[in-house]
Amino acid sequence: MNQFELHRHSDGLIYRFDRTGPGAFARADNAAMTITWEGMGGWVARLPNTGVVAGRPWETLPAFQTDIAPPEGIWISRKEGRSHVYTLSHR
Repeated sequence: MNQFELHRHSDGLIYRFDRTGPGAFARADNAAMTITWEGMGGWVARLPNTGVVAGRPWETLPAFQTDIAPPEGIWISRKEGRSHVYTLSHR
């Protein structure tokens, strides 16, 4: 699996991600936004400038994730005072 999409529920926006290396994916339109494998922490999106957690799977706990690819299903993001719900699907 080398690509996936995050579909934002509120407005239908789609972000596409491509594999950039083992345990790492970058957003196609903004390579600074990444989702990476963090071992016992599972898959996590972090803000590029601060390293603050910006998103993670909602339904799949880290103990049930694998380092192959982020789990499909519901993801939650947060940035400043906003939160969004996404569905991650592999391509």
